Amino acid sequence: MSKKVIDATMKKNPCFAAGKTIKPIGAYLHSIGYPCENAMSIINNENRTDAKAGVHAVIQHTGEVLVGLPIYLECGTAIRNWHGGKGAKGSCNDTHIGVEMTEPATIKYTGGAQWIELSDGSNTKKVVLENYKNAVEYFAGLCTEFGWDPEKDGVILSHSEGHARGYASNHADVEHIWKKYGLSMDQFRKDVKAAMAG
Repeated sequence: MSKKVIDATMKKNPCFAAGKTIKPIGAYLHSIGYPCENAMSIINNENRTDAKAGVHAVIQHTGEVLVGLPIYLECGTAIRNWHGGKGAKGSCNDTHIGVEMTEPATIKYTGGAQWIELSDGSNTKKVVLENYKNAVEYFAGLCTEFGWDPEKDGVILSHSEGHARGYASNHADVEHIWKKYGLSMDQFRKDVKAAMAG
């Protein structure tokens, strides 16, 4: 597990208050969908009694992973979180851990999942690539602790992949921000597997 995992338990979040647990079979990777490089801002936004979302962890490009909802590695369970909504076949909230990534402050959304660059592109690229690297490390730790094979079908999914399978709401993340840099979920799963092997 990453050396920069920080306890940021969201005790005001309705998911924490409910205390319902799941036995996760994998994890979803999300990208927040608005310019925000500070993971604590996302945690603070969800640490409210009226919050409509609640993720287990938020990754930022400087290497920290803030854990907002408890993951009980010792017993293979986690607090049921609100991260993917539901689709035609059910909800990933009942089966998977939800992990968010921050996004570059140097982009602007123009509608839906479409975004434009506001600067010379160097910061955007740096944030995206560093988030990717940190997500690989964090997911490798989760897979090791839970005994998951990251390349097994359905273990690691993006929000958009979850929607395509019928278990999440219709979102385009994470591919909407990755594709510009040649990143993909297939490569991500391979990199997680490689990181687990050291």
